[in-house]
Amino acid sequence: MGREDVQDVMQAARDRKRRDRRGPRRDGRCLRIPERFDGWRAATMATARRDNGGSGMIEKDGRRLTTLAEWRSHAPPKRAMHWKDGRSAKENARLWLDAAPDLPSGIADLLGATGCIGTLRSWSAEPEARVRFDALGEPANLDVLVQAQDGTGPVVIGVEAKADESFGSTMNQTLLAAEKRLAGNSRSRGVERMRVLATTFRLDLARPGISELRYQLLTLTAATVAEAGRQSAERAVVIVHELVSGLAKPEYRARNARDLDGFLEAVFGHTGAVRPGMIAGPFRMDGVRALYFGKTETVA
Repeated sequence: MGREDVQDVMQAARDRKRRDRRGPRRDGRCLRIPERFDGWRAATMATARRDNGGSGMIEKDGRRLTTLAEWRSHAPPKRAMHWKDGRSAKENARLWLDAAPDLPSGIADLLGATGCIGTLRSWSAEPEARVRFDALGEPANLDVLVQAQDGTGPVVIGVEAKADESFGSTMNQTLLAAEKRLAGNSRSRGVERMRVLATTFRLDLARPGISELRYQLLTLTAATVAEAGRQSAERAVVIVHELVSGLAKPEYRARNARDLDGFLEAVFGHTGAVRPGMIAGPFRMDGVRALYFGKTETVA
């Protein structure tokens, strides 16, 4: 074997190693995710629009939704104040309705950037989905829950739409409120739920910084993974969709970005910012083989 042949062999080995580090192959099959994969420590920019074939629908309780009036009537937001121009609930509804039967382009781009999800054959989106992840309290409320199918099998996507609204209470605030409820009602299970979530996400509540994580990010993730388990889906995606308008305050959006990045670092060891148009993963959790987190942005 000549010198050039040796160099070619060494280059091929380096190329294989580089592909392995990047995680799953970009053919929708997730073949390169080992049983104990700890997470791809990078965020990838979504650069190519996905063609989803116009194969989806938006529905609630068996009723297909095609107008803003139908969405508001059958899937109203928990807070009526969010149903107005420039705020998350109404702008999110408008975006999905305008895109159907395609996915919103930012969502489709993120799925393509996973390298693990192929062109969708079909999808169904449920707005204001109440998704159980345990038997210890109220279900999580997801702005949009998507059940989809590509050439490999089912995929579950949980979407949280934000203008500049926060991710809610911190872990510490939620725990204190749960302890107060337990003191007045021995049947309250909020404290138990917090302990179960901490175990699920392998969090030490006494560790510095953990108490400041946003509780909603844990329940959003837990609910998406739980639904993936119910649908026998090995792949799940959690997406934060920023809907930017003149009403959104930049400092509140910056806070949300810090909270998401802090959550991903504390729970999954992912370092670096996940900016709009970027995807992080795959990560492993019990019940799902490949879990991704993405962020997209739409100017409302």
